[in-house]
Amino acid sequence: MSGAAGWGSDPVELVVRGALQATAESEHVVGLVLSAPWQALARLHVAAMAGVLPAAQVGRPRSAGEDARELVEVGPAPVATAVAGRLQAVAEVCQAARIPGVPGLVVVAVVHAEVASVRPFVRGNGVVARAVERAVLQATGLDPTGVAVPEVGHLRGGSAPYVGALAAYATGTPDGVALWLRHVAEAVVAGADEGMRVCAAVRAGRLS
Repeated sequence: MSGAAGWGSDPVELVVRGALQATAESEHVVGLVLSAPWQALARLHVAAMAGVLPAAQVGRPRSAGEDARELVEVGPAPVATAVAGRLQAVAEVCQAARIPGVPGLVVVAVVHAEVASVRPFVRGNGVVARAVERAVLQATGLDPTGVAVPEVGHLRGGSAPYVGALAAYATGTPDGVALWLRHVAEAVVAGADEGMRVCAAVRAGRLS
């Protein structure tokens, strides 16, 4: 987006702007995401959806009667009344990351998949899931400098492998969860490679 003159009111531009803002905000919630994950998710959602959704729906989980119609290929989103319990489980996984010996990559994968499959917000869940993944990668020390670009790995080959892996996780079967874990591991490796490529381009003066 280097060189962009500004943003208009086109719906597509608003969504792209929100994705960029959420990615930037992920840097600022690194210190919160393991201790106060609900607060981190709310901040990421505000960054992603402010100006896109009505103010009353920004930064808070779905209420009774509100549905999320995103990522339908993953399966039906849980009803709004089930969201709080699932988010509590996400919080417990985040807090467990501070226990010595708990694999950071597993925490990253579970938090991402839970947000994407539970879809706690009316809209913007995929953006928030990928942004919180970035924050957890840093907070667990897997990517302490925030150089990796895991989105490159998730969307390599198009959206189908990513959405298919999420759908496999959502089945809750051991094979499905294992498939998602492998997908995330490969995405993180690809993201690290991409981050190194970007760093090399910056050092060489090809990017500023």
